[in-house]
This record gives sequence, structure tokens and C-alpha cells, in this order.
Amino acid sequence: MKYHMRYWWDDETVAEFSRIAGFLENGNADEVLRLLEGDNVSKKQQISEILIVIAEADYKLLIPILPKLMELTEDKDQRVREDIVFALLIIATKSPSLLQRFRSQFVKLLSDESRFVRGHSLEILLYLENSKEFLVQLIPKIYEFLKDDDSWLRVRAAFTAAEIAYEDIELVKPLIPTLAELLDDKEELLTERARVWEKVADALSLIAKIDAKLVKPVVLRFIKRLKDDNSEVRGKAISVLDRLTQDCPELLELVVPELLRHLEDEDRDVRLEAVWFFATAGKKRKEIAERALPGLLRCLEDGDELVKTAAVSALHEISCHEIELLRDAIPGLIENLVNEDMYIRAYAVDALGYLGERFQDYRSLIISKLIERLDDEEPLVRGHAAIVLGEMGATEAVEALKAHVKDPKLFGDLFHPSWMTTVGELAEEAIRKIEERSKRTN
Repeated sequence: MKYHMRYWWDDETVAEFSRIAGFLENGNADEVLRLLEGDNVSKKQQISEILIVIAEADYKLLIPILPKLMELTEDKDQRVREDIVFALLIIATKSPSLLQRFRSQFVKLLSDESRFVRGHSLEILLYLENSKEFLVQLIPKIYEFLKDDDSWLRVRAAFTAAEIAYEDIELVKPLIPTLAELLDDKEELLTERARVWEKVADALSLIAKIDAKLVKPVVLRFIKRLKDDNSEVRGKAISVLDRLTQDCPELLELVVPELLRHLEDEDRDVRLEAVWFFATAGKKRKEIAERALPGLLRCLEDGDELVKTAAVSALHEISCHEIELLRDAIPGLIENLVNEDMYIRAYAVDALGYLGERFQDYRSLIISKLIERLDDEEPLVRGHAAIVLGEMGATEAVEALKAHVKDPKLFGDLFHPSWMTTVGELAEEAIRKIEERSKRTN
């Protein structure tokens, strides 16, 4: 069995881990129970951490000692309680029915002095079979956690609220103003440490998918934030609106006209946020891509390289749609095939592949430019060029591809399923696709 032991463990802890894992694997749970008895705090701390690793690998090994684990959730030592509850959370994610009979104990743990015990106990309860009546009783505790000074606990509460919304939207309606307050707090919004705002926005987004009217006031509030003098607030407002509205067409309609203006915001980071917004929304919805396209084309000529990179990527995302105006993106994308940034070149290659198929009058020009990229200094770009030429069935590229079949460099695009493939192998695959397409055509 493969265990992921902690890198900070010393030799003594590793040896103890091997001993405890051996007991449990061989059905000697009584030996582990014996080790957990007594008042040796350091020993219990050590074993509690070990049990987390065992739960990650095979939670079933802990079933014989579950009653003892529940007993340890009331241990005097906070670290022991925290580690044990975390091990139980792992079990809850894999087989919640095992913990169903202990539900009342987890309710008691919601008042523990440790934020980790409280937060993880709340998560565990969410995995159990719960009646509507029980969930109603949880709402005041979630409200309490949302108002807590601890950001980590607020994140757990926001996550829980979103999950309960799937069960019954009516239950979480009283929490929406509190969630909105967290988003409305500028200090909270601009804090990167815990990124509470992201989780809160995600929670409200889930609620919006069920009933957009409940979240509309929050969206309108953040549309006003787009006019804030602080560029950081404007940028974060776009991030929040992105999370709140992407899966809710009714709310998107409120946001799109406002965000189009920010493709030309004076601040680079705000422009970036706006470009990424339309990359996502435009890929999902053709009508939004059409509205954003003129602004994205202007961003291709932005003086900032990051904005330009984002614009090329966005055009790649929306090039899946049949939009006549995308023809106007071709010259700018061709120009960016020789950009200093290899990612811009790679995005441009991919986008031109789509457009070369759609706009046949540009096909020959695009293929000739992509063939040139087979000699790019970066394997990432050479690999993308080979892939795209293969998908286009570019017979004109076969000879050039043959010259690269022995290229030993790894493609290296971590976001592509062939990232561990060599450029030479991609060239061979491209030739195969071109020849197969040629046979079908003939």
C-alpha cells in the first residue's frame, strides 16, 4: 500500500508509522488502541498525525478504532483533537455512512475552542444524511462562523452555505445578506491571504444558478464598484462578477455592457481581468463573443505584453464560434506569431488553426506561417504548430513535418494531454492525420 508520509517526520516517527500501519494492516487494532490509552500527550499527538496518513491511503483500516477516534475528539490536547477530526473528515469524504451514528458528537464539536475542529466538524456534518429539520438547526451556527474573526472559518461556512443551497435554497436565504457583507468589505476583498471573497463569491454563484433574483442586488453593488477610483478594487470587482455571473445568463446581461468598457481601462491589471472575463464568457456564449470581439481586437495592439498575451488567448478561446468579424483577428494573430513571448506565439498558432479552417481565403497564408513556426526556438511552439497543421490536414506541411520527426525535445505544455510527448512524435502524428484526411477527401 502506498502511503504519503510527511517530509517533516523524523526517523522515530517514521518507525512508529510503520509499526502502527502494520498493526492495522494485520488486524491488530487492539495494539493501536493500547498505544492511544494513557496520558502521554506527545505519543497521542504523534499517532494522531500518523492516522491522517493512513486514512488518506485506506480509510477502512481505521474502522475498528472508530469509537476510540470519536472519544479522542474530546481529548484535552487541542492538536490531538484537530488531527483526529481531520482524519475523520477524510473518512467522511469516502464513506460518510460510517460516521452517521456519531452525528450528535460532531454537532457538539461545533462549539470546540479550536477553529479547525469547528470548521472540519461542520464539513463532516455536510457529508452525512441530514433531514431538512437538521439543516435548519445548522443555519445559526453557519451564520456565527460567517461572522467569525477567523478567515479560514468563514471560508468553511461559505462553502457549507453553498452546499446547503443545493438541498434547499430557502434554507440559505437568511445567510445571503451576510455573504454579501463579506464581499462588500473592501479590506476582505483585497486580502489575498485567505481569499475568503473567492469562496463567498463561489457560494453566491451556486445560489444564483438556483435563483438569480437572490443574488442580483449583490451583482448590482459590484457593478458600482467598477467605478471605484482604486484600480485594485475595480479589478477585484471584475473577478467577483466573473464568479457570480458566468453560469447565470440573466446576471451576465447586467454585467457585459459594463465590463466592455474596462477592456480599455487605464490600469493594466483591470484590462487583464476584463479580457479574461470575456475569454471565459465568450467561449460559452457566441453572442457575448461577438460583442467583446472589437474590444479584444484592440487589446491585440495593447502596449502591455501581458494584456496582449491575454487577448491572443481570448481570441483562441472564442475562435470556436462562427463569427465573421473573427476574420479581422487574423492579421494581428499572424503578427504575434513572432512575438518575443513564447506563450503568445503558441496561443496565436492555436487560434489561427481554427480560423484557417473557417476562412478558406486565408488558409494557404496561415499554413505557410505555421510551417515557419516548426522552426521556432521553443519546443512548446513547435509542438503546437505540428498539432495544428495535423488537425488542419495541411498537405503542404508534410515535407516540413518530416524534417522534424527526430526532434527529441519534449513538447512541455502542461495544459495539453500530450505534454510529455516529444516534438518529433507530434510531427509524426500530424503526418498520419494529414495522410488519413487526404485519403478520405480523395
